[in-house]
Amino acid sequence: MSEHWFDADPENGYQDAEFETAEGFLSALNPAAEPWSPNPRRWLFRGHADSAWKLIPSAHREDLKPWDLFPQFRLHASRGDHSRAELELWVEVGHSIDFAGLEIPGDSQALRHAHTQAQLFRDDWPPIDLLPALAILQHYGAPTRLLDWCRSARIAAYFAARDRAQAELSLELSHARTAAPSVSVWALDLEFIRAKWPASDRPPALTVVTVPYVSNPNVHAQTGAFTVYRGQPSSLDVIINEKLGDSRAKPHPLKKLSLPASETRRLMRLLAWEGTSAATVFPGYRGAIERVAEERLWDPKPWTR
Repeated sequence: MSEHWFDADPENGYQDAEFETAEGFLSALNPAAEPWSPNPRRWLFRGHADSAWKLIPSAHREDLKPWDLFPQFRLHASRGDHSRAELELWVEVGHSIDFAGLEIPGDSQALRHAHTQAQLFRDDWPPIDLLPALAILQHYGAPTRLLDWCRSARIAAYFAARDRAQAELSLELSHARTAAPSVSVWALDLEFIRAKWPASDRPPALTVVTVPYVSNPNVHAQTGAFTVYRGQPSSLDVIINEKLGDSRAKPHPLKKLSLPASETRRLMRLLAWEGTSAATVFPGYRGAIERVAEERLWDPKPWTR
């Protein structure tokens, strides 16, 4: 794959490439291919089961659905006071984690007394020291302004394919009949983020968040990382496009690769054959058992291409 796969002059704030087959899609995501080579570690990847979905974190979704499990904070989010909703959720969850005798990443007296410093945190939410703890909340399904990414393009493709196949099989994709007819993998250039939002900005408006893999087996297995934006809620492609202005970065810092949804079951099988499946993405017994169960999501006749 090379840059010619992508549109030369993106109109949407990102470069787009569409593929017809699972094989071509995986070939494009090979870390040795352009534009990832010669330094594939500068890229993060994120899979979407619906290519129409925006790069918006769970806490900022317009439908507020991620707040359904935490209705006591939903009102603040519905009024646009996202910082207050996220802060008050953290205070309660932080107390619960501590009471359960579990470790709070980056624990400090300042974090323990967040409720007494609410206005300070709300003016600059979230504080840098709290980001590792918010990553834990994000991983376990609580709404935050963190956006999940993978360092592995294969794992991002796995999540896009698995989520689409599962949703269609169980009819949980409520807009299945109107959903975009494709899945997608987004790619984000880390070097661009660090150059345009340097760490010398205290804190930078857009930050890449990593957590210690040694204490987070699932994040480790999924090669996880996160981005967090402290400005007004918006899709990340819009944020990056505003930062670019009239300039044209080479290579473009944000790319989107799409594949027809009809190819997701074949993609699941090919990924499993390569070694990317529930058994590797979800460590432990759960992943090993789910690996066998998810064969129902594969294409039924892989030899009839």
